[in-house]
Amino acid sequence: MKKKIDNWRQCNAPEIQNHFKKFDKNSSQQFERLTALHLAPNDIQALFPVGKKNIDFNIMFGLDTAQSPVEKFTFRPVITAGKVMKAFQDGAGKESLATGGGAIIPYEIKEWLVSNWLEMDNRQLPDSFIACNEGIPSVNAVIPAKRVFQRLHGYYFSDNINSPIWQLINQNRGHIQQFIFHLGIDMNKFNRKDFFNFAPVFEIHIDNLTDEDVLQIHRLNLRSYQIGSKEVVYSDVLAPCPSTCGK
Repeated sequence: MKKKIDNWRQCNAPEIQNHFKKFDKNSSQQFERLTALHLAPNDIQALFPVGKKNIDFNIMFGLDTAQSPVEKFTFRPVITAGKVMKAFQDGAGKESLATGGGAIIPYEIKEWLVSNWLEMDNRQLPDSFIACNEGIPSVNAVIPAKRVFQRLHGYYFSDNINSPIWQLINQNRGHIQQFIFHLGIDMNKFNRKDFFNFAPVFEIHIDNLTDEDVLQIHRLNLRSYQIGSKEVVYSDVLAPCPSTCGK
């Protein structure tokens, strides 16, 4: 798993775009772009077992290979909770509301998922994962602060950084059925060099909840929908690394 993470961090910036596309040689004879990934049910149970509380976790970006073969997607985020590490798999899964027919999801999320990410020019994709930090102020007012461009490594989830996703996961261990990672772009940050404009949305399915459990989700200010016995939760509130690495 560590090798996947190293592949991402060491990848040449212009090559990043190639890891999000694959060539469909059977039907369309065109390249298609990756839009979502998901965790396998067994991996969810291994990462977030019943009985353990308040475990911090992180999602670090990774690549299956340093090179980008045209026949498959190779962007491979890795999630770590305690000593357990699992990789996301391609696709949103059959249960995703965002990819289901006629599903009602918030307008801004739909814009990120459908319009912004899919319509982004391949050559601009690498820039979505790069931001410029504020730099270290110089003691000499004449010399400007040194600003450094940094690549997005992933996201941290802990109580220390007030993460609603962290609270959601820890409050509902044993009830999480789906964990889906949708790829998106926040166009409000597109012309800002001090923000990462890559903006994923997480879709989490939780079942067998009491009315009080649902109320707790609403108290986290997360958007959710009740579908049968499940509560489907969306969140785009994330703490990127940098600048939260190791916190």
